Amino acid sequence: MPLPGSKVQTGTMKSTLAALRKFTPQINVFGAVSMVICDGLGIWRNPSYDPLRAGISKLALVVPTGWLEKLGFGILGLCILVTALSLARSALPRSSRGFIFLSLLLGLNGLGFVVISVFDTDVGAAVTLNGIIHVAAVAMSGSVSSLFALIFTIGFRKNAGLRPYVLYTMIVGLYAAIAGLVYLLLPDGAWFGLGLYERTLMVLTLVWLGLVGTGLLKAANANSADRT
Repeated sequence: MPLPGSKVQTGTMKSTLAALRKFTPQINVFGAVSMVICDGLGIWRNPSYDPLRAGISKLALVVPTGWLEKLGFGILGLCILVTALSLARSALPRSSRGFIFLSLLLGLNGLGFVVISVFDTDVGAAVTLNGIIHVAAVAMSGSVSSLFALIFTIGFRKNAGLRPYVLYTMIVGLYAAIAGLVYLLLPDGAWFGLGLYERTLMVLTLVWLGLVGTGLLKAANANSADRT
């Protein structure tokens, strides 16, 4: 027999998660704006840094402004984790396994950004544990966009609330995969550098969070309302 206090705690947790879902779109916007501002300030404070060819992680190594880039990564990662939690605790995962995978992918994406903010990339040819963890987190976050596109295309076309976002999600996923391959095949010093690839993908992903993330939560709220 459950204790009376446990029911109160469960009810409080449910109301807290419902409130969290309500404000998640604004949290997403805050995370996106924070990342853009931190990256822009880091570029502005370091004129010698090439934002088109040098990776975003390299800017986090610049002293004394590297903390700005780390702060942006950390805030963005935490905001994405909030979105993942809101989606996972909604009624949608109970109606479709695709939403279970999507909430997991969102969580991995957010966790990747948090890890990137803590562990620095390697400098030059050096190989360190911090650098290995950083690269693994980048690969984990970067591959999520293509998986998003696959899941949306296969499973979410039947959901009227999410159908408008399928095309844009596919565009983000295709860019992540194709442009990443193009970057790897181009010679060093080419016009399409790592910085341009990463920042374009970052902008596309931030817009995705603002549009699709909001759409997901609207669908989650609608689904929850139908079950009450």
